[in-house]
Amino acid sequence: MLNNTNNTNNINNINNTIFNVIISDLIKRDYQNAINNINKLTKTEIEKYENENKETLLIIACYLRAERIIDILLEKTDDEYINRISKNNISAFGVCCDKNIENIAIKIFRRTKSEIINLEGVEKTKGKTPLYMASKRNMVNLIKEMLESGKIDDKIYKYKTDKNYSIGYWMYNYNMEEYIKKIDFDREIINSVIENNNTIIIQSIKNRNYKLCSDLIDKTDEDTINIRDEEGLTVFDYAVKYRNSELMKRLKDKIKPQTNNIKILCNNKKKKMLREYINKIDKEDIKENNLLIHRLCEKNMEESVILLIEKISREEINKLDERNNSVLYYAIKNKMINFIKEIINKIDKDMIKREYNGKKLYEMCVENQLFEIAYLIMKKIN
Repeated sequence: MLNNTNNTNNINNINNTIFNVIISDLIKRDYQNAINNINKLTKTEIEKYENENKETLLIIACYLRAERIIDILLEKTDDEYINRISKNNISAFGVCCDKNIENIAIKIFRRTKSEIINLEGVEKTKGKTPLYMASKRNMVNLIKEMLESGKIDDKIYKYKTDKNYSIGYWMYNYNMEEYIKKIDFDREIINSVIENNNTIIIQSIKNRNYKLCSDLIDKTDEDTINIRDEEGLTVFDYAVKYRNSELMKRLKDKIKPQTNNIKILCNNKKKKMLREYINKIDKEDIKENNLLIHRLCEKNMEESVILLIEKISREEINKLDERNNSVLYYAIKNKMINFIKEIINKIDKDMIKREYNGKKLYEMCVENQLFEIAYLIMKKIN
């Protein structure tokens, strides 16, 4: 009995040595030597081997993207072997999806059981099913087979990772309209806030997927629509930035006016909508030091900036912007006569006395034939 045990251990040690050589060859991409060694092994020996993480040679080959070796192992082994999983709930099929080996993944998928196809990972891979990874890698041919197979559990469409990424996020990211319609993701997925304050609707418009973005508007909650991403922009801001009038119209009643929205509208010279937003915005929403009035004057938005006067503090009117220019400087430069008349009494004397490129403000008025304004300035100084 002891001799038999020793013999078994010796055989296992010999086999483990061969597997270590094979794995070393795979790492070095010496595929021919790996094939020669695999051919020395029986089907039973191949199926018996696993490392300390319960990874089979097939799983290891998938991690190393060794397609020739994977094909040989698929020929030599049965479905039960292919469906084995590691300690972390990872199957050969899941690894192929993660490593973007689509042609091999399709072959393995056809021999994989439903319970393996729907496996969710653990710890760092929680929420990352094979379909999630296939969606992340934009493996559309595999996704088509998976969705048409009837093997996918409905619940996996609701899975999210620790950073709120989901199958839905990636399908919208890659404009997979055909598959999105088949799945019909629920509102919880649609309204998930991803890392960096990103959302599915913001990502769709950033990718210029305007049709999908339009479809998302009614499915997206108002709070989500008003989220600013890491660049400080909402989906509405991107619609303005990309000059998509259709989306702007659909979004405008869902947006809570913010100073940032007004700046975006100002930069893109959307005068009518700009006036609407200034009327809606509350005085407390306009924070100090935002230089909003400077931007409106710089862009020559006279009607809009007149609406804003009562919501802007005297201190804000008398600030200099990052280029050391005043509100009055921009207003004179753009001949904003009515605006200047409205604010002249709110401008401090020191601000009126400033020079720009060696010229006083009243001299600029004379050059621009703004004689009435020049008189008001001189009167204020004296």
